Amino acid sequence: IYRLASRAMKDFSFAGTWLAETYICSGCDKVYKHLGNLNRHKKYECGKSAMYQCPFCPYKCQRKDNLKLHIKCSKKHSGVDTDSFLKEF
Repeated sequence: IYRLASRAMKDFSFAGTWLAETYICSGCDKVYKHLGNLNRHKKYECGKSAMYQCPFCPYKCQRKDNLKLHIKCSKKHSGVDTDSFLKEF
């Protein structure tokens, strides 16, 4: 399911801190600090096409929370009523 990062990968940095152990996806070699994040990546992201489409622009993503964040923070949607959409979403 996962493997501990090799000695060479232990110098990989998250937010400027050095990691004692990391978890690497066997499908795409992405590196994660927490096993739960790797498991979520494998379940929803790795090797899967984007499942969520923004109703206001061409943006697509693999996770619903990323789409919500995109809609909430995107400057492209400045003239659109995104609040009502987010309440129903």
